[in-house]
Amino acid sequence: LLADAPTQVPPEAQAEEAAEAPAGPGAGPAFPSRLAGALAEIPRQALPEGLRAELRDYQQAGYDWLCFLNEYGLGGILADDMGLGKTLQTLALLLREKERGASAPSLIVV
Repeated sequence: LLADAPTQVPPEAQAEEAAEAPAGPGAGPAFPSRLAGALAEIPRQALPEGLRAELRDYQQAGYDWLCFLNEYGLGGILADDMGLGKTLQTLALLLREKERGASAPSLIVV
């Protein structure tokens, strides 16, 4: 469905999008179009250098999802069965941000 989403915003819709665009990292006038295009394929992210763990493929996919959401200034949810690595994925994201120099607090609801 999203693979067919347009990546360019018609000129008449740009002003409307600019008024509705969220604030945050990566936000701007073309935010909704860029987000729709980016959802077509979420890129694999490198793990933080300080992480002393290996992620399984499905854990890497969850980490990639969290990184994607973070890049666009969005919050998100990881939900699956107990024991599949949500804590590790979340800690990996927090370490990634720390290694990038982030000092803002993070809120995690369990």
